[in-house]
Amino acid sequence: MTNNTTPSSCYIKRHLIFIYAVCLASWGYLNTAHAETEVKTETYNSTVTGFGGDFDDVEIVLENLRFLRTTAPDSTGKFSFEDVPHGTYFIKVRSDGYSSTPARKIAIPIPDQNREEMVGPYVLKLLSGEDFVYHWSEDQSTAGYEYAAHVNKPLQVTYLNEEYKVASSASSINLRHDYGIHLIDQENAKWSQEHTYRLEQIMSTLPYTGEFPTSRWRLTADEVENDVHIITREDDSIDVEVSLAAFFHANPRIVEVDGRRGKFFSKRLHHAVVRFVTSNGTDRERYRIVFKERFGVEVELQDFTRLTQYTTRETDSSFQKFKPEEIMGLLTMLEEMPSGMHKIPELLHIVRRLDGLPHPLYPTAAAVAWPADGYIEFMESAFLGVSQDGIHRLVAHEKAHFLWSHLFDKTLREDWIELGGWYLDPSTDSGWSTKLTTQFVSAYAHLKNPNEDMAESIADFIVNPDVLKSRAIKKYEFVRDRIMQGTIYLSKIREDLTFEVYNLYPDYVFPGKIKRVDILVSGEPTEDKYFEVEVELHALDNELEGATKGYTRLLSDVGTFFWLWLYPRNKDGEWIDKSTILAGTKTMSQYLKAGYWVPEQITLVDEAGNRRYQRTNDFGWKQFVDNENEDYLAPEYVPNSAKYTKGRTIFSQLGVDYDVQTFNISWEVLEDKLMADRGPCWSTVTLREGTRGSHGEYGWYEDGICKVEILMPEYMHSGTYVFRFLRMKDAANNLASHRFLDDDEEKPLEQVLETTNPDTVAPVIDLNDIQVNAEPTKPDNPDGETLLTIAYKIMDDNSGFYDSGVRIQDPQGLQFFKWHLAPDRDQLFTTLPQNEWYKHSLNWHLPAGSAPGTWGVVSIMTQDRAGNNRNYDFTETIQIEVLNHISRAETDIQAMAAAGFILIEDEEDDEPKKTKFGETTSRSYDLD
Repeated sequence: MTNNTTPSSCYIKRHLIFIYAVCLASWGYLNTAHAETEVKTETYNSTVTGFGGDFDDVEIVLENLRFLRTTAPDSTGKFSFEDVPHGTYFIKVRSDGYSSTPARKIAIPIPDQNREEMVGPYVLKLLSGEDFVYHWSEDQSTAGYEYAAHVNKPLQVTYLNEEYKVASSASSINLRHDYGIHLIDQENAKWSQEHTYRLEQIMSTLPYTGEFPTSRWRLTADEVENDVHIITREDDSIDVEVSLAAFFHANPRIVEVDGRRGKFFSKRLHHAVVRFVTSNGTDRERYRIVFKERFGVEVELQDFTRLTQYTTRETDSSFQKFKPEEIMGLLTMLEEMPSGMHKIPELLHIVRRLDGLPHPLYPTAAAVAWPADGYIEFMESAFLGVSQDGIHRLVAHEKAHFLWSHLFDKTLREDWIELGGWYLDPSTDSGWSTKLTTQFVSAYAHLKNPNEDMAESIADFIVNPDVLKSRAIKKYEFVRDRIMQGTIYLSKIREDLTFEVYNLYPDYVFPGKIKRVDILVSGEPTEDKYFEVEVELHALDNELEGATKGYTRLLSDVGTFFWLWLYPRNKDGEWIDKSTILAGTKTMSQYLKAGYWVPEQITLVDEAGNRRYQRTNDFGWKQFVDNENEDYLAPEYVPNSAKYTKGRTIFSQLGVDYDVQTFNISWEVLEDKLMADRGPCWSTVTLREGTRGSHGEYGWYEDGICKVEILMPEYMHSGTYVFRFLRMKDAANNLASHRFLDDDEEKPLEQVLETTNPDTVAPVIDLNDIQVNAEPTKPDNPDGETLLTIAYKIMDDNSGFYDSGVRIQDPQGLQFFKWHLAPDRDQLFTTLPQNEWYKHSLNWHLPAGSAPGTWGVVSIMTQDRAGNNRNYDFTETIQIEVLNHISRAETDIQAMAAAGFILIEDEEDDEPKKTKFGETTSRSYDLD
């Protein structure tokens, strides 16, 4: 409920103190951020003595939490590590046939009193004798200290008449024996004991059956897509190139964070190894074993009738197998969750619906969890996002619903409900409302119920913890201490893609709450209506608490809706950039449902991305529409009227005529009033086989018939295209759809398309040539306004790249996305050269008020004209498992069983699957 009374002087003082504190904090943070950009480094020099062979065979490792470097001495035994940031490190020297000392601890810069101890020579001693000798002992490094005698000659392996030198540490021998993995040294990237040990540890954790084909692995200092590149050779052996960066945090280290000791590690190398083991998600037998043994779920089913008997009641004709990259996305996110959450006994299946088909009950959902029925289902839309973390968030979100329904006890759920300000509200669709307008990570979390709020918070705690910490610190602490049992996540952006934003006057203040609403609806009962709304925000400071935009979805009493955008204007009605007055206008059709329309939720946003969410329990809203011609009946598809044929058309582009194949689709429609003038008809076709997704197109309506023409140039995929889905919309925004399934009485229609030059490969970017430059517009008095340039090279081999998109993230975890379109995007055929790099440069203006500190590019997506797309993710998830964590409540320890998640039923509730605290069914992510 909105407080319309005059604010007290105490409140005003608190507000001013907060602003002053923010300014002081930003000044301190500004100087800190600036200092961090000037990282002090030193060069470490030392010498290896006692070695009598080729110094290239000496391995020197420098490591700490953020570093893992290797080098070799020069011909005199001297070696250097340049540009080493200040900190504590361990150095280890080894060579086959020689012994040395265990890892040496050093500090950079080197203290004068310890200089001789830290830089003194590293002595290798030749191990003589005819017997084979091997020694290993624990030291301060990850892999430990080892040496061996009588193996001075490195093993030589021959592939296709080429001879290669193979690494010979104990771990490398185990990898060769157990998995057929041969570690190949290169001139500029050799396998150290640390690298081989970390790879062996990862391989040993994965379930596998049978023998692996022979593979040879090389290290590279270059950036590699997904950290691993796999090529199958003519003799069925496999070449693997793996990024050095994947090894840095592969093995747990003991660290201290916020006074807590914990294990610090990343699953990045694990994800790369899983790609190898499953052949990039194409080896069905192996990935099914990983899903079953590691996570306790099946991803490929036969009996969908039984699975859906209590939910949607469907057959296998509505479902399909996951595609390879989708498999990898699922495996990646399931692995990132704490080990105690890997297996939940009640989660048995993860399934996928057919391309192009929305969910039959929740048509805007990208995924739906059924905790009472043991499965999660994904729609095609779940995998069509513009960044990889979208699917990661979705997987974590849906799995979190199983935690809520099966593993959280009554006390934990009640405490979460209280923290979120939730209360039962029969007037809402979800049955819940909240008295809070901030402290939520998304509009969806605020709109629904405590269950969805929890799922959204858990997803961001893992994938983007900064945004949960900055938007709802108490929820962050609740998830950390009472659900994750102290486990902490960090999201690390690739360092060369980060940049600094300076701001002496940051805006961390949310837009004000709505204090006034004025609504005008004008027009005769038989005319279209002019609709205008103006809202005013409560603000002590118009600049800090103003907004740059707002938006809402307005609903009728039969569920039809339309979106309304609100923009700032001043008291004279002039549109401006930011204000505490927002207004929106719209022409409402005379055919819209008559009666009262209400906003589902209003979201208010400022230029810094701060958001406030409000529902009608916070403000008054009465919007009556008097339409005598109201239409509340949706259009109807006339059964057996669908037609689907192939044709040809002449398409002219830049004075050149192209003969293009087409799919021509039509169907008859029953509509009692008037169809929509924009987008009245939509149809979707999908390939029956292949990795390409659905292909949809809008059409037109005339004389009772919807017609759609889909252009299919020669770069489109060849194959059998099935007409799966159609949708219609009338002038009153009534929506209707029809799906065609293989076991329906009316079978789906098919057409075979043969093209001469099919494009099956998405555009690529040069991962090793991305430049990021940021310049403040007011360097002497920075206010956050920054001119950002992101330049990268992109190349396509056939149809031509269509668009790309860049996502950046600020220090508060807020993400911002911008489309980066091809210069010839409006053309059906590309005018850019094929198989050549094109320099793509994106200019981005960050507004005043942008958060100070380190920002970064978190992802880039690419897409070509044939619909092939690729997502490049530049973040690494770091996990810190706190040791000996004690939760704040004994009931939590009982319920969570020290992160083992043993279900404890409530004494007052014999059926924990069906509680008043949440739905047994949960849908996620409305897309409209």
